[in-house]
Amino acid sequence: MDRRFLSRQWLLGSGIAGMLTLGALATLGGHMNLARADAPATVSCDVDNSKVPWNAEEIQLLKLTNDYRVAHGLGTLQADYVLTQIALWKGNEVFDVLRAGGAPSHDDTFRSWQQRFQDCAYLVIFPNACKGENLDGGRESAAATFQAFKDSPPHNRNLLEPSFTTVGIKRVQQPDPANAKKTFWVWMMDFGSELDQDVLAPAGGQISAGPKGSATPCILANSDGSGSTDGSAGTGDQGQGSGDGTGS
Repeated sequence: MDRRFLSRQWLLGSGIAGMLTLGALATLGGHMNLARADAPATVSCDVDNSKVPWNAEEIQLLKLTNDYRVAHGLGTLQADYVLTQIALWKGNEVFDVLRAGGAPSHDDTFRSWQQRFQDCAYLVIFPNACKGENLDGGRESAAATFQAFKDSPPHNRNLLEPSFTTVGIKRVQQPDPANAKKTFWVWMMDFGSELDQDVLAPAGGQISAGPKGSATPCILANSDGSGSTDGSAGTGDQGQGSGDGTGS
């Protein structure tokens, strides 16, 4: 891989929906990390929950996004705890890929990005929820990241998806794998259509073990009808919630 890739800026975006049968629960830091009971050890969703609370730049990206949605007559997004865990996990995994000389993708090194949303329990709790993901690398500020998402039609489609009501945002900051003296930033926005607990609200107890939420599959108003995506760079295709993980 051309190591100059790390000094460039890039965007990835996609959306789909799915479901999974509830597996094991483990309480960490007052919230639950959920994973399939039969999942191999490599299928991980564990994160450092002390890093789940949002920082000022992450809150600013939410504000910019919500102001943008309101200007287009849409409802605002709430800061979802499980989606934030998913965003944090993926942001850290992107750095693992970069350090190994690979190219970032929505797909994880051992599973599809759709499977990650299942393994990490969002679609366990909300079997009929929609989901989407925007990924950005190389920009430090919320303002620059928001502008990049806004200027990219597929990422903009996720920002303005009427069915999305929740989001997990994480800016993961680590030394640049190409130059340890510099800092590199990976931004994650993981969207959903159901809320388990608002990260920015006062502590209100644990999430419930579901399933819960809408009794009917979410339908993405901005879907282009392409269904599931391959997570390749520059894509932001959406699929409507079918409840079976296919996006059909």
